[in-house]
Amino acid sequence: HDGLFLRALLNTAILGVSSISLEIVIGFTAAKVFYELSHLRWVGALRSLYLMPMMVTPLIVGMIFAYLFNPTLGVVNYVIQLVGLTPVSWFGEPVTAMVSMVLINVWQWSPFMMLLCLAALTSIRTDLYEAARVDGARWHHILWSLEVPSILNVVLLGVILRIIDVLRFFDVIYVTTRGGPGDATMVVTLYAYQQDFQYFQIGIGSAAAVLILVISIVITTFAVRLLRRVENA
Repeated sequence: HDGLFLRALLNTAILGVSSISLEIVIGFTAAKVFYELSHLRWVGALRSLYLMPMMVTPLIVGMIFAYLFNPTLGVVNYVIQLVGLTPVSWFGEPVTAMVSMVLINVWQWSPFMMLLCLAALTSIRTDLYEAARVDGARWHHILWSLEVPSILNVVLLGVILRIIDVLRFFDVIYVTTRGGPGDATMVVTLYAYQQDFQYFQIGIGSAAAVLILVISIVITTFAVRLLRRVENA
């Protein structure tokens, strides 16, 4: 019944749905670009460069964006001022703070979705593409009737893994906003941490940690069953 915990659950859900949705769209788009340009010699190096964000530890990511989004010294507001726009208080307003968390999450984990989608696209037989083109299928027909069904299993697997990641999302928020302003970016892991190690409410913190585990098990079980149905369809 703790209002702060319920707000943390809501924020975690908003962060998860927004981040994962954008990661799927951006990841698939990037995978499609890399797939179409795979015949070029320099694409391998560009693909490796695109994967760099997911190799950086979340703590370092938080420190980097704490500097980039700094309201007075940050590079982002400096560029915004150069084009004649008003600087944004990225971590100072509830909406912009949550948007910042989503952007950071998407920046770091879109390459993961790209990697999964690219692996699925490369597994599609070339004769299927040739047959579709011979039948007069256009790019959007190939996209919805051939590519999307072929990568659906892999995307669902990626969604399961990303949901688990979002439920334990902690480092970036701890470094940047500490759940603020107010409780605008409070998530369940940060709530459990604060109750345990700042307020020494061990019972509440432990209960929150157990609920995180239960939610993870329920969501993962549902997602795995959905994945099996898609595979058997």
